[in-house]
Amino acid sequence: FINKTIITVTKQSITVKHKPLKWKNAKTLQVENIHRIDLKNGFSSYQNDSTCYYDFIVEQSKGRRNIDLLGVKVIANESDALEIEQKIKQFLEIDDYEIVNEFEFRTQPQEIERQQVKFKEKNILNLKISDLKKGYLIDYENQTWEVIFEVQYSWVRGSMDKLFQLRNHKKKTILLYVQQDMGMFNLWLETELSHNELNKQKEIFKKRFAAKQNINSGKTCSSQDTRLKNIKQWHFINKTGKKSLRVLQIQMKDWLGFSGKKVDEFEFENMLIP
Repeated sequence: FINKTIITVTKQSITVKHKPLKWKNAKTLQVENIHRIDLKNGFSSYQNDSTCYYDFIVEQSKGRRNIDLLGVKVIANESDALEIEQKIKQFLEIDDYEIVNEFEFRTQPQEIERQQVKFKEKNILNLKISDLKKGYLIDYENQTWEVIFEVQYSWVRGSMDKLFQLRNHKKKTILLYVQQDMGMFNLWLETELSHNELNKQKEIFKKRFAAKQNINSGKTCSSQDTRLKNIKQWHFINKTGKKSLRVLQIQMKDWLGFSGKKVDEFEFENMLIP
């Protein structure tokens, strides 16, 4: 309510200050020690309410630890965060193979193939499917796919699920739902249903499949709309565990439905960081 966060960038350093009141996490980083800067997002909870926020991970060279640039939850709008990230990188001439407009799909297949080689040289992390986020590349069925859209579900029970839209160089898209279950992750390739199809599938799952039903409630936001919305979800899984139906009610009025097919994590490989 009082303080402002100021990021000052010179060719020698990046300085973060919070004023007029003194606050923790003020810092100065030497540019010569910065290897790359990545955008990250997370959730902050207070009195049963959650807020999506953004910060910047600074990867340092010479064995120094990675740190959060701001260290405070002051950016709640993704477009603001992307603009700040872009300005810092352009001024410091940090090249991490990003395209200026991160909301546009990289339509040139040769661009993806060329970038993939560079990413593999830089990606030394053992990434899991739960680390996937908007802008990442991943291989599936011998094709490279880019995550172009991301939805996050934060449930009151403490778990967090994600839905990713992936697109290949032929502009084909698929939906990948990553469901967290007791520390494990279940993966579903999903298809969005029309209202008529949704009603038909609900009857099929209830009568024919004797489906297991999970009910969750919580908050949701997406990579295009960071405003938190109330959500309730019914997740039906057939007795073989291979098919699912996911029904969502958003803000107590809008309904969405997805039919899913179970897939294994090992089918997705070579996750590449932009």
